[in-house]
Amino acid sequence: MYIQDKVARLSIISRQPLGGTSSHSGQVELMQDRRLEKDDHRGLMQGVMDNKVTQLHFILLLEFLTPGCEVEPGDSQASYPSLLGQAVRHMLLNSLYRLLYQPQDYQVDHLTEKYSPTDKDLPEDIHMLNLRTMLKDNQDPPQPSDKAVLVLHRQGFTACYPPWGMKGYTNGGKIKLDDLFPKLYSSTVKQMSLT
Repeated sequence: MYIQDKVARLSIISRQPLGGTSSHSGQVELMQDRRLEKDDHRGLMQGVMDNKVTQLHFILLLEFLTPGCEVEPGDSQASYPSLLGQAVRHMLLNSLYRLLYQPQDYQVDHLTEKYSPTDKDLPEDIHMLNLRTMLKDNQDPPQPSDKAVLVLHRQGFTACYPPWGMKGYTNGGKIKLDDLFPKLYSSTVKQMSLT
């Protein structure tokens, strides 16, 4: 959620889904908790009395508009986050967990400092949702096949806010899988839509 004027945008980015509104200029209201004694006739058919203490995480992001850039037409109700806003949201939602396995008989005193499974980085407006091996049909127990599925999501963004600390690399949503995974893919790649 964000509020903006002709100079800057203030984004409130959270790890968890919350309701929010800006009922007055310069104000933001976040609905962190909901407790009702009686049914509000919105589908639950009962009051909400089983609230649990939950740790909430927020990041406030202040960005300044590039002079002369028009964010969206004045009559538009839709707008997009910036590339930096999307990167911060993905950092909150998809935290990096380092899982290091070192058995007792592993006689190495250090780990490799760099691991890069791809030859090139993805453009910053494309998010990799899933890369998985398909299963063979009618196998019991299930067996992996020689086919894989790569699910990518291209996100809309506004270019009117500079992505400080990022390269800002985008290319219109085009990817060459041979460049990304040179040893994994053959020439039999099919593009499909999820809808």
